[in-house]
Amino acid sequence: MRNIKTILTEMKNVVANKQTVSPIQWIDWGLELNILWQDLKIEMTKYEMLYKAEIVKEIEEGAKISQAKLVVESKSENYKTYKYLTGRDKLISEFIMLAKKRAQREEDFS
Repeated sequence: MRNIKTILTEMKNVVANKQTVSPIQWIDWGLELNILWQDLKIEMTKYEMLYKAEIVKEIEEGAKISQAKLVVESKSENYKTYKYLTGRDKLISEFIMLAKKRAQREEDFS
């Protein structure tokens, strides 16, 4: 199985070069992204739990909630990874939606 970056790059290139591909190709890309998206969501949840555990630790050590969040969000690699994955999550969601629309559009023109 290919990775998310490869699939997104292929989709971007087709659009940038104004190429026409079959509706099936758009559906295949969307399905591949959907499968890989689930793995990303699992990773995202893992990092969310890790950074929130860091916040709890700060609170247990006497920090106020807002202070604990600020400290963790400014220093935690887990938080940075979580935010990166959150951005990827939104991007993949958009690309899946666009793949569906392109498949319909290509079908309408064939």
